[in-house]
Amino acid sequence: MCPRVEGELMVNKDEVMAEFDDVLSDSPVLLSVTQAAEILNISRTSVYRLLDAGDLKRVRINLTGETKPTVRIPAESVQKLFKDWVGGTS
Repeated sequence: MCPRVEGELMVNKDEVMAEFDDVLSDSPVLLSVTQAAEILNISRTSVYRLLDAGDLKRVRINLTGETKPTVRIPAESVQKLFKDWVGGTS
C-alpha cells in the first residue's frame, strides 16, 4: 500500500510517467477524441473542453470529403498534458 500524507495518496511520479509512456507507445501519432479520452480516463466532453481551453492541441483532417473536418489530437499533446497533471516537467 502507498503511504499517505495529509489525506493524499503519494505516488512515484517517475513510475506513473513510465507507465503512461508505455500506454502511448502503442498509440498512433494522431488520436481520435475517443482514444484521447480513454487514455486520460476522462469523458469525450472533457476532451473537447480541454481542446477549447487550449490545453490539448488539435489537428483537423478532411478524411471523408465532407465539409466538417475530423478532429485528431497529437499523442505528444496528450503526453504533455498528462505530465502537467502529474507535475512533471517536459
